[in-house]
Amino acid sequence: MAPPRTTGQSPSRKMRSTLSVGLPEAVAIWSPKVTAQYHTIYMISLPPDDKTSRTELFLQVSGNHLPTIKTENKFGVMSWFSKNTPIPIPDLVAYDASANNPIAHEYALLSRVDVVTASDLYTTLDDQQIGQVLDQLVNFLSQLHAHRWNAIGGLTLNDRGEAVVGRVVDETFWQTADVDFVSAQVRQCIRLIHVHEKLAFMRDVTPRLEVFLAALEKHADELNGGTLRLAHKELHFATCSTMSRRAGSRPYSIGSSLASCRRCNGTRGDRFCGTDRTRWKA
Repeated sequence: MAPPRTTGQSPSRKMRSTLSVGLPEAVAIWSPKVTAQYHTIYMISLPPDDKTSRTELFLQVSGNHLPTIKTENKFGVMSWFSKNTPIPIPDLVAYDASANNPIAHEYALLSRVDVVTASDLYTTLDDQQIGQVLDQLVNFLSQLHAHRWNAIGGLTLNDRGEAVVGRVVDETFWQTADVDFVSAQVRQCIRLIHVHEKLAFMRDVTPRLEVFLAALEKHADELNGGTLRLAHKELHFATCSTMSRRAGSRPYSIGSSLASCRRCNGTRGDRFCGTDRTRWKA
């Protein structure tokens, strides 16, 4: 199934007078060149005002998929990051996890830091600079892997403002190692190969599938005991920013949800550089 469409919303009346949260009306609103499937991104410039010390803001307007859950998870994760890791994240200015607001969409309004996405820089970097970016990503991931969890799901803030395990953000987060389920799938494949004549060309591989089944049963305890980590399941260079256009500068990156280590960072998203036509491999 194709992913939900983005909001496609264009700024109107300076984004409903800067979302009507007490901030001055924006003097400029523009969209960066970023490919996003589930939200629309805007950069907002505010006039100098005594209501806020921020004049450059980042607005993420969500689509109508996974209502409430994804926005609650975003700020649960950001809160956990700020309290448990040195990983830099933007400051939260305002957000709404409902559509009951002037723009009729869930949104997040964050401080805009002086960054560009790594996808914009990647083609200009030499091997040493690419290595620096990857070293920092590995450092961030190692910090996340240092914290263990005992449940699968998103993060949300409780009444005390603490990040706790919340509802599942995406059904694929349930796909932890399950030897019985996988073994049943493989046995079904073997049966179909032997039953259907059109699959006869595959019958010479069934002995190898039987060996695979035996290996699954032998290592079942280990395979079923997947450890849980906070992870970004679509980690790529369009979701990771560097502090400036200078190579080696510190990247920003936001986690996604709690998932089995074996389900983290799918290969289709890994190192994708955020354009519709080009994928650059690190």
